[in-house]
Amino acid sequence: PSPAALRAPPAANPGARVIGKNASDRTVLTSASRNQTVTIKPKGNYNQHNYTFADVCSLGGRINRGEMKLHDLNKHPELNPAMIPYSTMARWATQDSRGVPKWLSRRDENHKNSLPQAGGVKGGGTVLGESAERELCKTMGRAALANMPYQYVEVEDAVRNTAIELRRVVAKTGKLYDSLTDVSTLVKSFIVRMAKEGIYFIEKHGRKLGLQRHINQNWDSLQQFALKINPELITFQKKYDVILTPKDVGNWDETGVDLCAFASALYMCLKHFGNQVVAPFEQSPHWTLIIGFVGVVQMELLAIMKGTDNLVPSPFHAQLLKGGDGVYLGQTATGWVNNPLKLAFANLQIDKGIIGKRPIVINVDGHDSNLNNDALHELMAANKVLLVVPPSHTSAAVGGQGTQQCDRPAHNGGPIALFKRAFRRYFGKQFFANLRDPNWNNAVSVAEILALFAKAHKDSFDSSKIEQLNKDVGYWNDPRMGGMLQWDICRLNVAPVGAAAAAPAALAPYASAPMPPIAGAPALPLAVSHFGGRAAMQDSQGRQLAALAHNDAQIDQVFAVREVITGMQQPVVPRPTEPIVRTEAVRKNNRYGCVVGSDEFVAAKETVRNSETGAVAKRQATLDKFWANNRENVLAAEAALVEKAGDLSSLLVGQLKSIVISRTGHLPRAKNNSDGALLEETRGVILKQPTTTMPPAPMAPLASSPTSAGSAAAEVAFKACSQCGVEGMLTADHDGKFWCSCDANLD
Repeated sequence: PSPAALRAPPAANPGARVIGKNASDRTVLTSASRNQTVTIKPKGNYNQHNYTFADVCSLGGRINRGEMKLHDLNKHPELNPAMIPYSTMARWATQDSRGVPKWLSRRDENHKNSLPQAGGVKGGGTVLGESAERELCKTMGRAALANMPYQYVEVEDAVRNTAIELRRVVAKTGKLYDSLTDVSTLVKSFIVRMAKEGIYFIEKHGRKLGLQRHINQNWDSLQQFALKINPELITFQKKYDVILTPKDVGNWDETGVDLCAFASALYMCLKHFGNQVVAPFEQSPHWTLIIGFVGVVQMELLAIMKGTDNLVPSPFHAQLLKGGDGVYLGQTATGWVNNPLKLAFANLQIDKGIIGKRPIVINVDGHDSNLNNDALHELMAANKVLLVVPPSHTSAAVGGQGTQQCDRPAHNGGPIALFKRAFRRYFGKQFFANLRDPNWNNAVSVAEILALFAKAHKDSFDSSKIEQLNKDVGYWNDPRMGGMLQWDICRLNVAPVGAAAAAPAALAPYASAPMPPIAGAPALPLAVSHFGGRAAMQDSQGRQLAALAHNDAQIDQVFAVREVITGMQQPVVPRPTEPIVRTEAVRKNNRYGCVVGSDEFVAAKETVRNSETGAVAKRQATLDKFWANNRENVLAAEAALVEKAGDLSSLLVGQLKSIVISRTGHLPRAKNNSDGALLEETRGVILKQPTTTMPPAPMAPLASSPTSAGSAAAEVAFKACSQCGVEGMLTADHDGKFWCSCDANLD
């Protein structure tokens, strides 16, 4: 039939389905039943050509022999029966520095007998190589099946590092891949190629465990607050005879840290498999951080965990912190900040010299530890600080504005948002590194969390945006007041006063919108019916598992990927090695009665070491005293045992007790020998320990000459021992017998 007849809708098939408005453009979809496969053949093929590499070599040979010229392809088509395009043949005829055409080099040097495939790199194939991609795919697939999927950024790092390891060259620039090379196109192409082989990766959101609070801004209250705070700012500047600028303004704020927040990242999960991202805890533990700055100087950070109230956390939790990290640990029963911890936080800034050297203004929110903390107010006033507390429910950046700098979005330089963005990535990598390590206990300890806090705290602060950040919350120099620092956020309001604030743009990334499909990835055919859908899903899972099990022989590429993956799976911070000590002695090492840091850990470790050394010395002193009290009786009992030829029944009760002490190092269990119990115990210990366990007598102090004979146990002599041959000091016992250090009797 003609093409027109194929496009015409059939009149005798009322069950047929068609698409398209014009009759000539309609495509007939058969009236097949559900679950029946429908095959649609395309009209043409991409990059279709009718010539082979042998045709290119034949034509290139004729050009090399001078039988024809390249421009004859356009003038004399009969010389080109394979219809090779002029531009294509021109590329194949291009000569390298040696004068060898590309077609000849490919045939004789590279030993290729086919045209390169469309796409990929020059010469065909992929940048990483089939084996490298296969190994990377298998690693990602197995991690996804084990509920430990890789994030998209991790896949980018793996692809980039593999290209660096294999010394691949960027086609556009001709340079080697480095740490700054954009590989997003390679990753997308890699995912598409894996989908064509039956392995489907899609991006899915992990599960979130927190909700954002609703904040409403009241412009009328802000206008009233400006009328109240501006006179106070003028009085403060006149008191210290200074004119402050937005560079002299600081801010601190509390924030909650959800240790499961990393689950909201994008992970590479297999299609038609579960997408639950494992979280390290059933319920997210509550951590509180106090983050702040003064001008371009970052404040020390205080991390607060749940614990017993009025009890200092163990300094051994800070064992991974280093001096100068600026991170400290406290604890409360609720995990939230209280007045003593807020006062300790302020004192930490004074100790560091961040507060107290010059007059400054610090903007804080209306939290109870800021508002109803008389000790804090007195401390700030004594250190030239004016605390400014804007009205409640005005701190968040609603509609792009807000009164708290730390609550600003990350693109504005908001310290909290920048910190959480860094910490979320670090913590997710640390958790999965521990989880993927079979030699680790799959937990992230408090010491590791504090070290991750320190790393995120150091890496996230952007001092270049602080001045503008202070201006964005309303601080400015008013020329009408002689250039003095004033506050008025209402002057920045672009919306009419009283109008409803627009939805914050910062909330857009958290919308529960479905992820768009990856461009170019073919969709799996899924039937509509329940049982057909399940069968199709199981078939898809089986095909993907089979594709993951496929092996490739390119060992160098496989090893390169494995080396990169091994490097990626290393934890962000080292794991703790010191056991957590919670004794009262180490808890005395703290600041302000509630805070510990790296310095406190060093002091606590020294306390434990001194305590252990003292305990060892005390035990040794007790042992020496024990043997000193029993040595004479033990020696007499052992001598009696030898004299009686080992007959225990002929020994006295006191001698039996001394034999037990000699062989065990402790007093006998039997109190007497009235029922033969002491005799049986003595026989038992002699069978277990044939010789005495009593240590040699302690050496007497060195003497310049032997003491006079007839003195007590401190008497010494100098002569050579007949047993060991050592010449030195000999100690005399109470009986006047001299003994060498080798326990030989020299009398």
